[in-house]
Amino acid sequence: MEPIVHFLIPLLILLAFKPNLNKKLVFALSIIAIAPDFDYVFGHRTIFHTLLFAFIFSFLVYLVFRFIINYKKNKEIENKNAFYLSIYYTFFHLLLDIGDPGLPLLYPFFDKLITFNAVFRVNLQTNAIKTTSSFVTNPIVQATHEPAAPFITTFGIVLLIIVSLVFIITFIKKKWKFFS
Repeated sequence: MEPIVHFLIPLLILLAFKPNLNKKLVFALSIIAIAPDFDYVFGHRTIFHTLLFAFIFSFLVYLVFRFIINYKKNKEIENKNAFYLSIYYTFFHLLLDIGDPGLPLLYPFFDKLITFNAVFRVNLQTNAIKTTSSFVTNPIVQATHEPAAPFITTFGIVLLIIVSLVFIITFIKKKWKFFS
């Protein structure tokens, strides 16, 4: 998936559904949403696209907040929120990347890419919706042979528009309740 989509979609969803979170923290940590793509140096969708990386990286973020950023400030709630936001952003990245060719989610314990594919088809004559989905495992080397992801695609633009509309509608509803 595209970096702009990885960055904006989790950020907009978080702002829409958790508006009371510390906005400085939410925006400061939003860059974490693209951190797993830094594994491009080792071969894209490899070591940084794992659950193990998500937990270790988030724990490191917590330690940075606990012992460097908030040292002697007694802000344990902010430290924990930094951990939770880091988990949220990295997991959201993995969720957006779960399609072909897959992710090594359980690496180094399971040496395969895990892929989830879903197809939705609508028959316009009968208004029937047909769905098919599957979990597939692929050899891990298949991930490193994928070309670099584009900055944004048509699917990414459509996804951004949908999430932006949800954000705008949620924002308007909250403002409308305030004035009612």
